[in-house]
Amino acid sequence: MAQRRGKKLFLRQVEDELPSHLPPKLRAFESELWGSYYKVWYDAPKIHFEVQWLRNGWLEIGLHFEADAETNERLAKELEGKRSAIKKALGDEVKFTAHGSGWRGIVERWSGGDMRGEEAATEAASRLAEYVTALAPMLEKATTRTASPTS
Repeated sequence: MAQRRGKKLFLRQVEDELPSHLPPKLRAFESELWGSYYKVWYDAPKIHFEVQWLRNGWLEIGLHFEADAETNERLAKELEGKRSAIKKALGDEVKFTAHGSGWRGIVERWSGGDMRGEEAATEAASRLAEYVTALAPMLEKATTRTASPTS
């Protein structure tokens, strides 16, 4: 029986494979791999795409809004207005969530099977790329449209 891979090795594989799943214009991102998560962002680190191992052993993939509550709500509401386009692009498994201190998300959760295997990591990298490809342009427009005017 093969030894079970650790979370870090799984996430490192996602990190290595993600760029090959993205269109060239979306490959210039910043990222962080730490503990149980791998985060990718373009402008603000607190608004990021993520693959994260949850405490219950499930894997979460999606877009997290973890800035201040007002910013999170504003951006999440803007994207929620595009719910049908998002569901069409990403499927019905996508959920719009709220948690913690005003954090919001557009995510899905996986469980079962060989969750830490190489094939699952490739699928997670591909799925993360689908989130980035579908949501990054919407997020950029929402950020521009909802930016507070300067005084």
